Amino acid sequence: MKRAKRGKLKDWIELFDVSDNSVSRVLSRIYGEDPAVTEARRRFYLEALSAFGRTYGSEAEVIIVRTPARVNLMGVHVDHRGGYTNYICIAREILMVCQEREDDRVILHNIDPAFEPSDFRINQELPESKRGNWMKYIERAEITPGHWSNYIKAAVLRLQDRFQNRALKGMNIMVSGDIPSSAGLSSSSALVVASALATVELNNLDI
Repeated sequence: MKRAKRGKLKDWIELFDVSDNSVSRVLSRIYGEDPAVTEARRRFYLEALSAFGRTYGSEAEVIIVRTPARVNLMGVHVDHRGGYTNYICIAREILMVCQEREDDRVILHNIDPAFEPSDFRINQELPESKRGNWMKYIERAEITPGHWSNYIKAAVLRLQDRFQNRALKGMNIMVSGDIPSSAGLSSSSALVVASALATVELNNLDI
């Protein structure tokens, strides 16, 4: 897996603050050649980076993780049972700006005020004594039904269970997303996948 590029937050902001050719080329490779789309994505990235700085400070070293929305043309909810699916991605996504922490605390903020700040400690949620039997753990896990942090917990704790003898580091996370909720575009799945990618990257896990 290609490693994500880490950089100072202020350098990322400076990079995305101006619509120059280098940024446009990168964005066009991801989102296509439409200038209106790439400009909208540039502003989207800049907003997330700026929000991270206001919350956690501008001196942080961060990575940017993105997971696109998907339209399911065939096979709704059958992939987890071995069925065939036909997905396409669209230019809506979950974007995360993430900083590694030295402890096991995962702190969550979302640009959308509808999603209140939250945090959890990895070892408190999944102590070493409970690792190694994921199905048993999730059957008894205490969660707040419907809370957006559950999707981040699912990814982080599943990876901690997989690497049960290694204490995973926490993260400072700013989430920005423009995937409509409950619209069949896999907004919750995108949040899970982005969280997993961030955890893998910041802990240098071999997946």
